[in-house]
Amino acid sequence: MSEAIKNFESYQAKAESGDATAQFDLGYCYCDGHGVDENKRLAFEWFQKSAEQGNANAQCMLATCYDFGFGTNRNRILGAEWYKRSAVQGHALAQWRLGVCYRDGRGVGRNLRLAVEWSHKAQAQGSLPAKKILDELFIELLNGAGRGNIPAQKTLIYCYQNGIGVKKSPLLASAWIERVNEAKRRQEQEDDYHPHHTVHYRAMPQRIKQGNYWFSVSRRRKVAKAVEFDHAISNALITESFSFSAHSELVENLEGTLC
Repeated sequence: MSEAIKNFESYQAKAESGDATAQFDLGYCYCDGHGVDENKRLAFEWFQKSAEQGNANAQCMLATCYDFGFGTNRNRILGAEWYKRSAVQGHALAQWRLGVCYRDGRGVGRNLRLAVEWSHKAQAQGSLPAKKILDELFIELLNGAGRGNIPAQKTLIYCYQNGIGVKKSPLLASAWIERVNEAKRRQEQEDDYHPHHTVHYRAMPQRIKQGNYWFSVSRRRKVAKAVEFDHAISNALITESFSFSAHSELVENLEGTLC
């Protein structure tokens, strides 16, 4: 009797008695044909039993089954749900795949901030695919922010504030916060001075004097230069290979000249 068959029989006995780890191992045997004929349906069933007991490995595999239709009908919503259950337990593969789900809107609403957060968690555990996703996400965020996309700008702020995927930079975070606030002020002014509104156009200078633009002229120049810097980086990324280390070095040089 081969070692693979002995292992299968041992897993089977323990799995049938309710051992979650053995249930996962048995599912893996059926999944890849170790010591038994490959059977994706039975693999799914044993992964499900183990996952429902809280086994993070099984939860990730069950999510994979739903995500790609292995041994069951494809269900991307359930796939994302089980990836999340595994991810919150610290499973790096599940964290990476959950990040992909949020990036692509696969089984969940598209959310770049959550994509960044989960990819960052996976990268912190050494996941190379997650690092690649972070690189791609950061490029998308820089380009989106440069085009005035507010959700992208807010996610970029979060990255700079917390050092996620890039060197922490309070200056660049402040720059993009001011960019978002400036867009809000412009919208408020357009609303205030709409012909159907009661606020008179001549009130505009007074409102500005009262602090509508609360950054000093010097500060606004710094902010403008910082935003210009990030916009230039995003344009360069279209044709050049992205490097977080190079970007971080540029951030340090920028802060040295402005702070």
